[in-house]
Amino acid sequence: MTASGEWKPIMLGANIVGKIKDTEALGNTTISLYGNTGGLRSAGSSPFADRNITINPTSSPSATIEVRLYFTEAEIDALIAADATVSAISDLQFTKVSGTSCSGPYPGGGIQLTNTATGFYGTNYYVQASVAAFSEFFLSSSAAPLPVELASFSAFAKTSLLYDCLLHRSIVDEA
Repeated sequence: MTASGEWKPIMLGANIVGKIKDTEALGNTTISLYGNTGGLRSAGSSPFADRNITINPTSSPSATIEVRLYFTEAEIDALIAADATVSAISDLQFTKVSGTSCSGPYPGGGIQLTNTATGFYGTNYYVQASVAAFSEFFLSSSAAPLPVELASFSAFAKTSLLYDCLLHRSIVDEA
């Protein structure tokens, strides 16, 4: 990545699996993909796509970068059929999980990213989000984020007013 401002393809062999908006020099970037060949995977009651992708640049970004990942029509159709909260590609979002290699099962933790765009790429679909760091990306319903393990939660009154409080939370794995 050279900071050209162009969308650069993310290739695995001869197949494009996504694009990164080249807004800063990230150096050599490695990509790995886990493709599930069994039935649709789920974490708790949340089904997630049959592929997850890990992106590892040599240099971490200093600002957010747009990432667009592609999914087949069959992958999206399977999620729509398995989850009543999903009726279109726009109902799906990424959960970003710390890691440098792809895992088959959802490892837990992570943060849900807000889509900046969704749409078609040929006969397939894409979901796009801004990221401040790279790692592993899972796709699931935006209404049901993948489970997070809560490490601690506390609330403190800032004043005597009931609605004026300070909340602190910590999760086991936040990307």
